[in-house]
This record gives sequence, C-alpha cells and structure tokens, in this order.
Amino acid sequence: MCDIPFLSDDTNSPYLVGPNGYYLRDTETLKPLIWDLADGAAKPFDGDIMEPALVGAYQARGVEVGADDEVWTYDSVEVKPSFQLLIDHVKEYSPEWAAAECDIPAERIRRIASEYLALASVGETTEIEGRVLPYRPVAVMLGKTVNNGWGGYECCWARTMLACLAGALEVPGGLLGTNVKLVRPADDRMKSVIRDPDGLMVHPFNETSKEGWQRDPHIRNAYSTLVPLAANSPWSPALGPAHLPWLFQKEPPDNWPRRRSLKSGSVTVRTRRFLS
Repeated sequence: MCDIPFLSDDTNSPYLVGPNGYYLRDTETLKPLIWDLADGAAKPFDGDIMEPALVGAYQARGVEVGADDEVWTYDSVEVKPSFQLLIDHVKEYSPEWAAAECDIPAERIRRIASEYLALASVGETTEIEGRVLPYRPVAVMLGKTVNNGWGGYECCWARTMLACLAGALEVPGGLLGTNVKLVRPADDRMKSVIRDPDGLMVHPFNETSKEGWQRDPHIRNAYSTLVPLAANSPWSPALGPAHLPWLFQKEPPDNWPRRRSLKSGSVTVRTRRFLS
C-alpha cells in the first residue's frame, strides 16, 4: 500500500535512530547511517546501499549527536529505522481512538483511508513531455479555517505524511507545495531545494539559541523573534503572528513604553518596544 521506493529514496524513513532519539551517525564522517539488508551492515546514507531497511531493529556502531552537541558513542547499540519508529508511534492511535476524539465514526475513518489508498494508484506512472513520472491522483486539501485554527500544524503534518506514505508528494496528481519561497532563489521554487549535509532539504530556521535569538524585533509582527519556522526571506513577514501588528490599530496598546520617534516630513511615527 505504501510507495516503498519513495520512502526509501526521498525521505529519511531508512535513517537509523539511536536510543536518545537522534540519528545514528558514522563515527568518522558523522553522516546518518542506513541499514543495508543486502549485506547486513550500517552504511552512510549516501553510500552504496542496495536494499535499505525500513522496519526492524539492528545492532550497529556509531554516534548520536544531541541538540546541544552532546555526543554518545556506541561500539554496539540497538537502533531502528525512522519508519519503524513512526509505526511504533502511531500504533496506539486506532480509528476507535480517533472516533472518541473527533466524533467521526471509526467505520467512516477506515472507509476514507481505504479510498485514499485505492485512489492513490501506488506504482502507476504517467508520461509528460517524454518523461515517465509517478502518477498519484489523490490529495488532501486544507482550507484556511483548518490551517489557521488550533491543531492546524498537526493537520498539515498529518496531511503531508499521508502524501509521503503513498508517494503522492510533488508528483502528477498529488500534492504540490506552496509557491511561497522561504529559501532563495525567488524565481523558481524548485531551485530553492538545497541539500544539507544529512541529505535533507535545507530550511533556514530563525535562531532560537540564547546567544543568537533576536530579542528586539525588526518588524511589527516579529516573525524572526517568535516564529522559527518562518525563515527570514521577503515572504516571511506574511507568515508572522498577525495579532501583533498594532500599526493597524487606531490606538497602540496602553503602557507600551516609547522607544524612538521617526520623523518624516510633518509626520512623526512613534514606535514602541514589544513586551517580553
């Protein structure tokens, strides 16, 4: 039912994860490791891998690097592919569990899931301008009410996970990403796909460390201060928290201390510091 080649080649599904929840990495290159079923060994993700493992548990040698550069070194440790951890994580969330959460009958949830998989046509292809491409005529479209509501991030995440499982992401008939280019260049969103050292797409998160966090916002909606995911490009201001732009209020909030005055002709604009 899943698009195994897509999961193996275009996602981090086969990347091995150590006991602390971080990728198991090669001790010399620090590249994430993948278990090759063909010869029963862990190899760097960009190595000569014939049959990457997506499920199971394996004993491997390597290091984990934590969020604060903490390092754990192992001569031998049990690791699992990321896809196996996903299976383990969602196993308890059955249609019956979901029915109690969202008041949609479990039978309907199963029916819609089955229809989604059937319509996805996993394994089929189509030809466009001489190129043979995967054909996945299925997608979940979310409207503004869902996107901007409570749980919107989780809904978008789940929608994208469904597309990944069926290989219906960025292919004919499937789900195409937004035209908002958070990563340059601006003329073509496909050019903005840049590979990082781990083989994944680069995303320029706004700094959140104590030393690098931008305490004083440079724009009224403070996207670079409050929204790490928004990156820092000409499109980022549109993704900031819109409840902060008091520029559009008739009167700024009371008790906000004045910071400086900017004179332009006969007009004086008073800016104020955001509250901590």
